[in-house]
Amino acid sequence: MEKQDKNALLFIVFFVAGIIAITYWIISEYNEATISWFSDTFNSSLGFKPAVSIAFILTMVVIVILAMVSDGGIFGEIQYVLGAFFVFFLMFTLLIAWLF
Repeated sequence: MEKQDKNALLFIVFFVAGIIAITYWIISEYNEATISWFSDTFNSSLGFKPAVSIAFILTMVVIVILAMVSDGGIFGEIQYVLGAFFVFFLMFTLLIAWLF
């Protein structure tokens, strides 16, 4: 990556972070009802135990789909499939437990 590309990427990242921070500040400053709705929405959750079973099924579906479209892949890729399984499982479990 060239230096100009890195500088452009850093500018974009900080610009987007600044826009998000300014938007959050404006919403929290002028509309407290929106912030309380957002907080109430994400405080209630499905729970961890149901999220684990849902995440396992969802992870198996994703891994099977990825294996079907990989067109054979390379020999000996089981370590990558297992790694992907555990990463997807952890990610889906935490996101389902938090969001739903």
